Amino acid sequence: MEKTRNTGTIKSLSTHYYIHVTVIAALLALVLFRVIDLSRYAEFITVTAERYAILVTIIAIPVALKTFSERLKKVSKGSINRPPEKEYARAYFIRLYSVGIVTVANIVLFSCSRNHNFLWLTIVLLIIYFFCKPSDAELIALTDTEKEAHEDA
Repeated sequence: MEKTRNTGTIKSLSTHYYIHVTVIAALLALVLFRVIDLSRYAEFITVTAERYAILVTIIAIPVALKTFSERLKKVSKGSINRPPEKEYARAYFIRLYSVGIVTVANIVLFSCSRNHNFLWLTIVLLIIYFFCKPSDAELIALTDTEKEAHEDA
């Protein structure tokens, strides 16, 4: 039963992951080939806004990855009462969407300003998605740790 639940959770998260990455990559391709062109809004993007956008991107990457790790540590310690699969999915979605929001923001800013800093940050964020792929081994280890914690109690 537990293996089936883990497999179902990972399959659902993997489907969500691939759809998310495909949509982001398609959006980037549309912007790169100027199918979507927001350059008429370039006057609204100041140098200060560009710098803050870069700063937010640089801060968001480690925060998203660290938040995921911290939430899983809480589950393995048993301080969260939800089932580990649900908590893994919740932490996963927080990580995926926080990186996704920053990625879309950089794509939109690149489309507006054609500043290559935003393109390079988008490429870095696309590389970050390799670290956001759902892991069956991680979920199994998490549920095994949860079982051991309940058996010890």
